[in-house]
Amino acid sequence: MGRREKPVDHSHPARGRLAEHLRLRRETAGVTYEVLGRESGLSPATLKRAASGRTVPRRAVAEAYVRGCGCGGDEEALHTVRELWRQARVEERGRLAQLSAPRPELISDAADLSRALEAGVGAGRGAEPAGDPGPLRRPACPAGQQRGPDRQARHGPC
Repeated sequence: MGRREKPVDHSHPARGRLAEHLRLRRETAGVTYEVLGRESGLSPATLKRAASGRTVPRRAVAEAYVRGCGCGGDEEALHTVRELWRQARVEERGRLAQLSAPRPELISDAADLSRALEAGVGAGRGAEPAGDPGPLRRPACPAGQQRGPDRQARHGPC
């Protein structure tokens, strides 16, 4: 038998709840991380990290973890892990926790929806896409290479 797992990190409560839920699923299924890795297609290290509570795993990892525990066809189990993941992600991102959706009864057409969304973005509370890479940069041209005139017009000198 391997070493006992370290206690779940509850410094961020939602992350801790997700980790506890994942561990409970694995314990209930009675599988090791090695078996779970074979069932889920993920490495045991990735699965251990997902259940540590130190980080929020990718959603696909959390779902594969639950499916690997034999809950693949159980939509309620998948819904539960998705909701716990969402709460942990919101907690991790911080500013998303302050967002609230506009009240549906106040949105009567596309223009109202647009104004409501702009108001949220204008207040500095706009939704951030997960994993936003920031502004894209064009790679520099390799030494001595320039684009031809036809491509230069469309893409710039390099």
